[in-house]
Amino acid sequence: MMHQRFHGSVVTILATVILFGHFAQSQQSWNKSFSIQENNVINVLVGFVYTSLPDAARPPYTFYSTSQKAFIEKYFTITLDSGEIRAKVMLDREENETYSFALLKNYDYIQITIRVTDVNDNSPKFSNDTKYLIIPENAPHYKITLGSAVDIDIGQNTIQSYLILSGNVDFAFNVSGRFSGTQVLLLDLGINGTLDYETTKSYTLIIRVYDGGTPRLYGDMTVYITIIDANDNQPIFNQSKYSAAVQENATIGQSIIEVFATDLDSGDNGKVSYIIDRQNSDPEAYFLIDEVTGIVTLQKRLDYELKTSYKLIVIARDNGSQPLQTSVLIDIEVLNINEQPAKIEVTFLTNQTGRVREDANVNDFVARISVSDPDASSDSNSSITVRLEGGEGYFGLIIRDRVVYLIVNQTLDRETKPWFNLTVVAVDSGTPPLFQSKNILLTIDDVNDNKPVFSSAVYLAEIEEMSSNGSSVVQVTATDRDIGENARVTYSINDDPDRHSDWFQIDTNSGLITTNGKIDCEVESKSQLIVVARDSGIPQMSSSATVLVSVLDINDKEPMFEHSQYSAAVPESRAVGSCILQVRLGSII
Repeated sequence: MMHQRFHGSVVTILATVILFGHFAQSQQSWNKSFSIQENNVINVLVGFVYTSLPDAARPPYTFYSTSQKAFIEKYFTITLDSGEIRAKVMLDREENETYSFALLKNYDYIQITIRVTDVNDNSPKFSNDTKYLIIPENAPHYKITLGSAVDIDIGQNTIQSYLILSGNVDFAFNVSGRFSGTQVLLLDLGINGTLDYETTKSYTLIIRVYDGGTPRLYGDMTVYITIIDANDNQPIFNQSKYSAAVQENATIGQSIIEVFATDLDSGDNGKVSYIIDRQNSDPEAYFLIDEVTGIVTLQKRLDYELKTSYKLIVIARDNGSQPLQTSVLIDIEVLNINEQPAKIEVTFLTNQTGRVREDANVNDFVARISVSDPDASSDSNSSITVRLEGGEGYFGLIIRDRVVYLIVNQTLDRETKPWFNLTVVAVDSGTPPLFQSKNILLTIDDVNDNKPVFSSAVYLAEIEEMSSNGSSVVQVTATDRDIGENARVTYSINDDPDRHSDWFQIDTNSGLITTNGKIDCEVESKSQLIVVARDSGIPQMSSSATVLVSVLDINDKEPMFEHSQYSAAVPESRAVGSCILQVRLGSII
């Protein structure tokens, strides 16, 4: 707008000069241009008007317009006698790029233009220094436009490129610049390859924008990317094939075998359920599977004379919106009770049948398994093979002195798995070989291996001094992952007279802290209690938390004079306003 006003003024005055020149003499005009870098030194020389002009254009000069003179002299010093032009102030191209004005030499007209050239004095900036994105892990290789940065410099000094400075784990992303219709360099974020929620769930990218100046200036933006899980993993069984044996006279509802599958996805995408493929196996529905536990049970009575084995196809399916599934084969052998299969007897080595302490050592004995063959008198049936199914590898069988023992194979943890369903299978060496199986349900007994955990390491509370005895201060809570007595928590306060712990008491069962007698802010304004939570196990385990109690002062002290009585003698001639006596308040106890 300022330049437009100047150009209009030039046109008006030039018309006046030309009109006068019609009667006086012919007029000449010249154009003169100068350039100066912004952020210049004050009083730096811009140039001389007459340089490269004919002698007729040599000084002295006059301004053609007083309004232009007033404006231009805010920024430049124009010496009219010499034609010297100097910068009066530090110029800023981003504020004004061109200054135009006219000088008169007699009747001749000189149009002067001073252009301010750019220097790289502005860093590129993003409109927002943080951005949040949510991307599915199965997103295609598309580009996400993140807008653009802004640099108010021009030419090479403006925005030239973008790059990812840090956080690009496994080079999952790339950035590129793209010119829009307005010649703004837009920032595009692209995806390299395939994202994997199971490997990396989030990214924090630092994206930097550079201009092309010397030295290069830059600006940063932090992009927080959250990867959303997609249902891209199918369930996987822990065995490639299962086998089980069941007597033909097994009762309805008897457990046959347990299958187990896991899914690497999360949420519903990783929740596995089990079904039997009735189209391709067991169409008569002799067997049933628990869709949650994967335990296969008998649903109809078996008959060895009708069918000696079954091939059961079990499908594990996740709960995604487009569910994925996998299948496994279970070979189920039906044992003929008309023969004499091996006999299995399990004798537990502890007083409690089918119970194992979770702190049992690896290789500890759990039970003695006695296997006998009624056909032992026959040479063909004298050899028996015993194997263990189920237990996920936590238990195993060993043979010592021709006796089979059930032992602990891995460290147990009741808090992870509180019970195991095992199957001991015995196979004789007859023709055909006969199977016998015995289910063992092992319950893992809790030991006190977890200490109580407070809901907070530090509790903050306030109580007014002089509060009545039994006033509530704060309630602390702690939980224990064990069970029974091992998880029953009681509370106490560590005795610390220096911290006035005797001012407080705690309910051993609820954890409620209340006042215990008089509390005085003037004695102690802050009290720090150490509260201990103990379980009831053997050995007992405990943990502690800190309770910081601020004692709030109340107005419970009256001010007192230094003396209970004052007296003074006043001469009758004493002037009005004279001091006759001074009283003071004593300290408040």
